[in-house]
Amino acid sequence: RSEPFQRRMARVRAWANRTFSVRFRRVWWWWALGMPVAYFLVGYLTAAIVAGGWPDMTQFGLTEKLPGWNVAAVAVVWILTFGLGEEAGWRGWLLPHLAERFSTFWAAPIVAGVWIVWHAPAFIFNPTYREMGPGIIGWMLALITGSYLLAWMGRGAGWSIVPVLIWHGGFDLLTASDQAAGTIAATISAIVMVQGVIAAGIESQAMVRLGWDEVLWPLVRPRFGGPSNDPSPPITIVLLSVANDEAPEEIWRRINALNGRPVSLLGREPGASPELVATLDGPSEIGRAHV
Repeated sequence: RSEPFQRRMARVRAWANRTFSVRFRRVWWWWALGMPVAYFLVGYLTAAIVAGGWPDMTQFGLTEKLPGWNVAAVAVVWILTFGLGEEAGWRGWLLPHLAERFSTFWAAPIVAGVWIVWHAPAFIFNPTYREMGPGIIGWMLALITGSYLLAWMGRGAGWSIVPVLIWHGGFDLLTASDQAAGTIAATISAIVMVQGVIAAGIESQAMVRLGWDEVLWPLVRPRFGGPSNDPSPPITIVLLSVANDEAPEEIWRRINALNGRPVSLLGREPGASPELVATLDGPSEIGRAHV
């Protein structure tokens, strides 16, 4: 029997409320805004050293793909297209669903694989992709490591993609401009790859805290058994208060230690759908609400 329309719409609202929530820790605003600023400083300083002079800042962020557009308009385009257009699906839907079944460590490379395949049509019409040659290996590694970095950000922000959107828009503004081709783009991409490796290490350490039996089990466990066949059932944490300043730190410490398991945060969120997991501040692996 098909799901009632109201329930389907409730699921959509729940997804939108979680995906575009701004109720996450302030540190993720700093990461989202601070990383592109750091990329700019390192990338342009490197270009200045290599070229023997500072790049022309009047050309910052501009591209012949958007002729006549100023840098602010170009930034909005990148946020709404490559930012919102990609992240609503990758980190907004696919990653959280995969993380329910596996852990973020395993979900991130799966998302990267889908992300790589999604770019396949670009190799038909985009000269930049067609001329990549052996560099495609580095490009694929960049997407895999970038997937780990963005998965770390998304998980930390409670699966809100707002920090990821800001980061993605800043990254594209810096690397997709005509001026960035070469040294600037290569330098920034190298930094992101290093960050992605570090993020993968963080996620792997979170799995170690669970124990490898619980980490590897989701990869081989039967898919056609009842809940009793699963030694790592979803965990539900019921919160009597959802205000950030009222949620005890001990709750967040324990949630962080449970990274890799589906964890539901149930609280009385004002105006929330009954199926909505409370969009609270703090790191967690958010799964389906098991009531």
